[in-house]
Amino acid sequence: MKKMFVALMIFSILFTGCSKGTEQANKQPAPKETKQEVGVQSEAKQNEIMNGFNQILQENGAEREVIDFINKNISLVSKENASQMVLGLESVQQKNLEQRQKGFFEIELRLLKSMQEGSLTFKNGSLVTSSIQQLKDEDLKKLFEDNLAMGYKFICPEGSVYPIINYEMAYQQYGKYLTDEIKDYFEIMAIESENPFSVDAGLNVSWDEVYKRAVKSEKYLQSYPKSVKYKEIKQWYGWYAAAYIYGLDNSPAFVVDTTFLNEKLKNSYLNVAMDTESDLGKKIKDYLVVLKKNNFKLTDEVDQYRKGIIDIQEVYNIK
Repeated sequence: MKKMFVALMIFSILFTGCSKGTEQANKQPAPKETKQEVGVQSEAKQNEIMNGFNQILQENGAEREVIDFINKNISLVSKENASQMVLGLESVQQKNLEQRQKGFFEIELRLLKSMQEGSLTFKNGSLVTSSIQQLKDEDLKKLFEDNLAMGYKFICPEGSVYPIINYEMAYQQYGKYLTDEIKDYFEIMAIESENPFSVDAGLNVSWDEVYKRAVKSEKYLQSYPKSVKYKEIKQWYGWYAAAYIYGLDNSPAFVVDTTFLNEKLKNSYLNVAMDTESDLGKKIKDYLVVLKKNNFKLTDEVDQYRKGIIDIQEVYNIK
């Protein structure tokens, strides 16, 4: 389980926060609507636009330049081309993310001071954007504002503040221009980005929500078997399904002292067993038969059976 915790910590760099709450965080000003009256352009014009976009990527254009280009041109191209644009932005963000995070790690003491002064406020694990205006450190304020404008949001796992990709913004701003395949991908990522399922190796959402996200990922894989994002969503499906079957280090499926199945998880299984449309739901229904036979205790038979549902070693790359 220790290796599982390490694996969870790796993806928590992308999707975790330091506190729960209900106030909307990292909220950015509503993007200006791209003018629609011009409409999708001819194929020749679209090729010209896409050549310009690819030129920016080839020249290692910054996020702001890419975003400005997308905002100006996304309504002029087909959904396929628009999807390429937004995936291009994601690629640039992923490429630059480590360096941007490193920049915040290097000023950790300044950030900690601002948090202690109450200048920076976090809700639901994410930065409340309006609190940036309270910063006395003007250079720090500009650093935050620049990162927000480039499509990032801020989280604070274990007291460290750093940026991650703001998938909610991308989905809300560009979703209507995208193909169903790419729009559905960004929706899955936005849900996880907004409310991570795991924080500090424990569940941050209900068992039912973990199942719901697993099924949403499962349906994506079934609907888009040749998707360019198939590998990424398959990984998320694995994380969700493994958590639903095995639990997490700090939210185990079976109570440590008694080895009985967690009561809330048991109730979730009973509800899920009625879901005959999901492959995972069918597996849970069969799993329940074995659990009932063993009085819902973690026996060798139960352990062997759940290993057949999902290979946790493969999910977490445990060797």
